[in-house]
Amino acid sequence: MRQRRFARFFSAFNIAIPLAVSVLSLTTAFAAQASHRDGEEDRAWQEERQRRLAHRDRHDRRDSALDLLGPYIGGAFSIGVEQFDNTIPGDDFDQGFGFDAWAGSRIHRHVGVEGQLSYLEGFEIEGTGIDFSHLNATANLKLYPLDAIVQPWILAGAGVGRFEREGPDGYTLADTGGVMRVGAGVDVYLNEHVSLVGGVGYLFTAGGIVDTDVVEMKFGLQYRF
Repeated sequence: MRQRRFARFFSAFNIAIPLAVSVLSLTTAFAAQASHRDGEEDRAWQEERQRRLAHRDRHDRRDSALDLLGPYIGGAFSIGVEQFDNTIPGDDFDQGFGFDAWAGSRIHRHVGVEGQLSYLEGFEIEGTGIDFSHLNATANLKLYPLDAIVQPWILAGAGVGRFEREGPDGYTLADTGGVMRVGAGVDVYLNEHVSLVGGVGYLFTAGGIVDTDVVEMKFGLQYRF
């Protein structure tokens, strides 16, 4: 009886050992496969993360450049202070008022080109009813030292102007000549398209309108496409 029990135990032991080894081998294989799969997934996730970060960096750099480049238009209210030299000493002029409009394109992060049209009237000699007005158009080169949200600028341009003198009886005399404009100002961006604009410029005159220089100050808005 004891021998039979020992034989059954030995037989069961012989069966259990290979079965345990098989289960252990399968468990180890599954664990290794899961670990390998987790490692592959983690590596793939890291690669995808790096790819997305690199793509976002390229996209951000491209958008940053595009935000600065391209066409724009603007308009402003203007105030003019006469610098006339061909009038009688002691004449007291009122300030002029008008508008300023421009359209151009940023061709480089720090360089723009534009056309500018300005009109100022109301330079009246007090007590006489004699009124003067200035209409001029220039092609400008604009330089931007900075390209942040606040962008100061300087410009220089040349073109043509028309100067009119209107008497109290409505009779008008007009002359045309060359003009040159220099100025400085700042653009303050409210978003990637719209900015507030402030600037001051000096308009030099020549030819038929010589000695009718004007200091211009403008405050307005600009839209970048």
